[in-house]
Amino acid sequence: MTDDLLSATVTSDPGAPEPAEFGLRLLDVVKRYDAATVVDNVSVDIRRGEFLTVLGPSGSGKTTILKMIAGFTDVTSGAIM
Repeated sequence: MTDDLLSATVTSDPGAPEPAEFGLRLLDVVKRYDAATVVDNVSVDIRRGEFLTVLGPSGSGKTTILKMIAGFTDVTSGAIM
């Protein structure tokens, strides 16, 4: 993976809230365009009422993640719930 790709992983916490408390969940989300991987294995749990900011350099996959969440772009693999 190169430095310009956005990649995040949230590990499981034994004290984590039940799934019903999550407003948005990304599980191992990957987006590829032909041979280019623009989002690589992103997993994030966002609780209801939380505010999330996505930061990164140009070309790191921020807009692609937002488009996948909104349903404008299909996920290559993984899941958004």
